[in-house]
Amino acid sequence: MAPLEASIKLPPVQPPKEEPLNESERRNMQTFVLAHPKPRTVGLLLTLVMGLRIGKVCSLRWEDFDFARGILSVQRTVSRIRVEQGKTAISVRTPKTSQSCREIPIPDALLPLLQKLRGDLPANDWFLSGKMDKPVEPRKYLKGLTGYLEK
Repeated sequence: MAPLEASIKLPPVQPPKEEPLNESERRNMQTFVLAHPKPRTVGLLLTLVMGLRIGKVCSLRWEDFDFARGILSVQRTVSRIRVEQGKTAISVRTPKTSQSCREIPIPDALLPLLQKLRGDLPANDWFLSGKMDKPVEPRKYLKGLTGYLEK
């Protein structure tokens, strides 16, 4: 006879369905970002209008924005990885697939905003942090985005 646990079949777990933003929510978010333009809020627009994931936005350096051609080069991703038992570290590496390394046209409406944000920052500064030493961690950025989305 099989143990009781082996004879019980649990229903499959259904992940919660994520709903995309509706048109009104998108407009509200764009209005908020344009009223509070800084890299961390503009990163929201990059996810919304250019389809970038959080790890890709966190991995952007100012040198990835080619303002003359109106192109954004996606070359890397940032993630937190396990390095040993109970320890993690930030990892900056090339994306998992070669198709993830790509050039994306920057919408004309975003170009002046991005140029103004860049100012005279060095090309190798990270887009979100404005520093040369390290990028913003995706988990921390996501936590900040929650606050922006609530506003």
